[in-house]
Amino acid sequence: FLEISSAVADDVQLHWRDAQGQWQMQKAGDVVPRTQWPVLSRMPTFLLPEADGKSMEYFLRVVHQRAPISVQLTVWRDTALMASQQSQMLLLGMFFGLMLLVLLVSVVIAVLLRDRAFLAYCGYLLTVGGFMFTNVGLSAQYVWPNSPLLADRMLFVLASLTAATGPWFVRIILKPVMRLRFLNGLIGFMVGLMLLIALLEAFSPTMASYVVLNAASVLTLLIIYALVASAWQRGDAATRWVAMGFVPVVLGAIPLLMRNAGLIANSNLTQYSMLIGSALEMPILLYALLSRSSQRRDGMMRAAGLPTQDALTRLPNLRQLLDQLHGAISRASRYRHRYGLVLVELTNEAWFAKEHGREMADRALILLAARLQQQAREIDTVSRIDPTHFALLMEGPCSPHMMAKLTTRIAASGLKPNDVLPVGAVLKLKITCALMPHAQSREAGDDSNAQLGWLIAQADALPADPRKTVHTLGF
Repeated sequence: FLEISSAVADDVQLHWRDAQGQWQMQKAGDVVPRTQWPVLSRMPTFLLPEADGKSMEYFLRVVHQRAPISVQLTVWRDTALMASQQSQMLLLGMFFGLMLLVLLVSVVIAVLLRDRAFLAYCGYLLTVGGFMFTNVGLSAQYVWPNSPLLADRMLFVLASLTAATGPWFVRIILKPVMRLRFLNGLIGFMVGLMLLIALLEAFSPTMASYVVLNAASVLTLLIIYALVASAWQRGDAATRWVAMGFVPVVLGAIPLLMRNAGLIANSNLTQYSMLIGSALEMPILLYALLSRSSQRRDGMMRAAGLPTQDALTRLPNLRQLLDQLHGAISRASRYRHRYGLVLVELTNEAWFAKEHGREMADRALILLAARLQQQAREIDTVSRIDPTHFALLMEGPCSPHMMAKLTTRIAASGLKPNDVLPVGAVLKLKITCALMPHAQSREAGDDSNAQLGWLIAQADALPADPRKTVHTLGF
């Protein structure tokens, strides 16, 4: 068998003389339906006739309009050809299976999260996948095997659509980060131009439209590079993953464009560079989109939780604590047990703000909130009740030993080393705890506001003693 290494050649003819001296011909290429090829395959393949031990002379004619053509010729025995085709189809099946899986996952996520970015990614995957499926000869073999017209024109139509969706997709992803009016206009112009070229390639392809297609594709790559470089400088983690994801596929398009321009010969690199780049791109972009979506959902959840959560630490706010405390008081009265109430103050919050700025003070508060949650049980409630005070409701039945153990762990957690605060800085805490209801707290009232207010008043009345971290009331 003779195999021609170009799945998109227009007209390939093999000529020879038979034993009677008559000229014979086999024909393949886009001008011939795949079902009429000598061997049904991705690339033109001819069956070489038996020569009966004699030398034989063959003439091969390769015609390709509008673009330079260079092919590699390979002579195979039947078993070697079968093994080669099976290996190629296995690798191509793995790639397009991965692309289909990513596409289906993106569709499901787009529907569930109603995220336009995933819909844009689906459109981008469809155009890129369709172009590569056609470029390697699978579309003509399996989708339109009886249509030479589609085999000849759809490659350039899909190439135009791919060049149109690339910068459009990148712009949608980076829209919250970048607001450059000039780039918006340029991308809109390029998308319109590539759609116009797609129409010309579909109905009236010319040499001029081919030249404009390749020039516009180069400009599209430059636009994507500019967007990626600008996004990288912004420093946003999800945006940087998007930038990293586009690098392989943009690099993979360069050999293809150089082949179209006649600068390099056709080879495995020019045929499969886009596939390799896309295989690297897909998981990176999917992760980037998931990370971006997670950030957006996190912001929406923060906004939705403002009535019940502290905006900085995302702990339950004072209203939620009072609601939980009301239930604890009712249960303590019904079952005749005691619950614990702990008040934790970050005493050096003002120092953080003065010496290192408001952001560092906020970091200290967030760190303290995280450590309080680590020490609390699942049934307990940790709440931020004012800028520097936190409260921990320890559900009953509660004993002095349990309270002492908990407050000791909280005090020790404030002294743990960390990478969030300045070097050498620790969380200086003032911890006031009580087994409730306390004999004096009952005098203040039985409701949750009165019980919490009594503990806060007791903590404020304690003398300042930097050597003592934990203050106990009632045990």
